[in-house]
Amino acid sequence: MQLKDGFNITVSIIERMKEVFEILPSEQRSKCALCDETMTHVIKKIEAEAQVSNRAACRFMSAQTGKNESTIRSAVNKVQGKVVEKSTSTATNSKHIDIVGKVIEKTGTNDDKKGTISQQDAIRMVSKETGKSESAVKKQVQRAKSKSVFNKSDIEWCDFTWNPVTGCHHNCPYCYARGIATRFTDIFPRGFEYHVREERFFAPDNQPYPKPGHDKVFVCSMADLFGEWVEEEVITRILSIVSAHPEWTFIFLTKNADRLPGYEFPENAWVGVTVDKESGLAPALTGLSGVDALTKFISFEPLLEEFFVDTDHIKTVVDWVIIGCESGNRKGRFIPKFSYIYDLYHRFSKDGFPVFLKPNVALSFPQHLPRTHYDA
Repeated sequence: MQLKDGFNITVSIIERMKEVFEILPSEQRSKCALCDETMTHVIKKIEAEAQVSNRAACRFMSAQTGKNESTIRSAVNKVQGKVVEKSTSTATNSKHIDIVGKVIEKTGTNDDKKGTISQQDAIRMVSKETGKSESAVKKQVQRAKSKSVFNKSDIEWCDFTWNPVTGCHHNCPYCYARGIATRFTDIFPRGFEYHVREERFFAPDNQPYPKPGHDKVFVCSMADLFGEWVEEEVITRILSIVSAHPEWTFIFLTKNADRLPGYEFPENAWVGVTVDKESGLAPALTGLSGVDALTKFISFEPLLEEFFVDTDHIKTVVDWVIIGCESGNRKGRFIPKFSYIYDLYHRFSKDGFPVFLKPNVALSFPQHLPRTHYDA
């Protein structure tokens, strides 16, 4: 029987089919016990050893078992979906192959023989490295380019988040991002380990033009882009993308203020530093003093202690401050006294200096009820 893919189901394949059945447990060899999983294993063996396609193997199984071809294909897809899920998890724990990342990494680099490597050359090279067909690699790259967009955000001071990099090594006990990354492993295959998400570099190109007043994008809400573990070329690539999209306002926030000076931030970038304790304020101000950005700010979130600081001096360095408490329901989380928040807010907000008070500070507000007749 001639197949569309050019393969023939020959007598040798039929003989191999019989051999496969012979090595199966006797209870699985009977037609009535020919379960979906058994069919999948047999089909995989036929594919590997006879070099026929999945579709051809399904046809062959249909002829051999008397089952409808579409039924077999549906069962195989269902079971193979489970196999793929397991194998993906295993690959994550051992060696993660980022095909899109490999293509993007190679594209535009110089080769002694070929000169500048085109995307097609990069696809061809990655195809050989991974064993995947060129068309499969190309489709994966195109799919990544076309699908990646910003995520709508619940963070009150931004409209979207964009995470071309995920993972962080600061090990903050209150980190909300770590909990998300370790919970949703399908979205974060490396958990909270450092991960450059090459396919997400295309998001600004794919995102529809922003509506007026809805243009603020928090960059790397699931990472610290300026952490010591992040390569300089990754940071400069992201900054160049930001510069190419002036229709958006990109907001950067880091705990590593020492690394900020020296980078040229585009006009549409805001740059901030997280300060949770007073000891972190001096390095934050030093780092921000060496930055030329449209808006510079400090995020006092989560506020972990009372601050005795010169707010007038801070206002000479930054243009904005955020004050907030720890989010979530972590056991042992710190809820600051109302006086800590009130005092800091009052000292910053006088003279009209912009302060963003996160809604979660309501946890610290005293809650009073009126007296009742029982209190009389």
